[in-house]
Amino acid sequence: MTQTNMKKTSPSAAVILFVLVITAVSAPLCLNKVSPIAPYLMSGFHLGAAKLGLLISVFSITGIFLALPSGLLIQRFGPYRCILAALLALLSGSLLGVFSPSFLWLLISRILEGTGLALIAVAGPAIVNQVAPAGKKGMFMGLFSSYVGIGQVLTYNLAPLIAKSGGWKYVWWACIGYILLTIFLWILLMAKGTSFASEKPVSRQDKAMTKDLAKNIRNKSLWGLTASLFLYTITYAVIQMFLPTYLNEIRGMELSKASSLVSICCLSGTASSLFAGLLSDKLNSRRVFGGLALIASAALFYSITVLPLGAYPVFIVILGMIPPILPVCTYAAYGEIIENPSQSGTALGILTTGQNLGFTLGPALFGFIVQQSGYHSAFYYTMPLTVLGGILLILNKKVK
Repeated sequence: MTQTNMKKTSPSAAVILFVLVITAVSAPLCLNKVSPIAPYLMSGFHLGAAKLGLLISVFSITGIFLALPSGLLIQRFGPYRCILAALLALLSGSLLGVFSPSFLWLLISRILEGTGLALIAVAGPAIVNQVAPAGKKGMFMGLFSSYVGIGQVLTYNLAPLIAKSGGWKYVWWACIGYILLTIFLWILLMAKGTSFASEKPVSRQDKAMTKDLAKNIRNKSLWGLTASLFLYTITYAVIQMFLPTYLNEIRGMELSKASSLVSICCLSGTASSLFAGLLSDKLNSRRVFGGLALIASAALFYSITVLPLGAYPVFIVILGMIPPILPVCTYAAYGEIIENPSQSGTALGILTTGQNLGFTLGPALFGFIVQQSGYHSAFYYTMPLTVLGGILLILNKKVK
């Protein structure tokens, strides 16, 4: 296919990015729909803090096992087809969840939804890496990363209101409606382009994928990035999940108000992701910028327990701006530490495995500490882990 034909048949990078962000929002909608309506689920299924943490974290268990295979699937079938498969997995999981007769079935539905998250988390950055113009990868990755914050803002603000009017199942039905819309948009996008399938013969792909995987496994810098992303996820991402319940149960804030307040954190994080991408491009630095941001986050986590509620509106904005700098820098850097673009799929698979491991272990561990020692102890344990993640990134010399 000539370059001229590509231009005639393929959507622009901006259009692809726009539709990709809207589509990817489906994953955080499903991931975060539990936290803002936790009391409804705890009452309906008779859950304690530990089981609630499991319900949150089990979403990511599938991602641990599928992240690396997802990278291989992307190289074989292409990231666009993998996004469509992800949406179908999210849809199937949500439908199973809404008809769940017990906690066990709800848990299984979350695992199925986690398959969709695993595919989107790997295929999305792969598409961004393909379409982003030279010198603007940080900006494009920052824009793409906004899908997490957008999904969180929507769930934290709308889920409590929807649940209040009709129960937790109405939240699941709302997610199903959104996923159906994004499936339509994604099929429409694929129909507009003819360059979305992988062009290599399957026999050559198998050999290339094996070589690329071996190179990435030997890449110490990539594992360092993965460790930093894991420590970010097991701390900040988990704190966001439990913060509405903490403000409701410990601080006495009304649940919908607590969820709306935390959504401000997500909204400022969305703006921060774009800012971080632009600034990291301008500074030509991911390592020091992202590492210092994560180290500074430890002080913010301590502040959660001591600040009066009156200071929270300003504090929440700051809390949402600083930690999210790390994942933007990490995903913008991965393409710069691999030897060639063909390694992108498996490199993203390794990175996302670390992220999903944090999503899986974090809520269960946080919930266990809450149940045994209270919320304050749970917040305090995240601080040294956060500092360690920042130090590991700063010491990662291959990252610019």
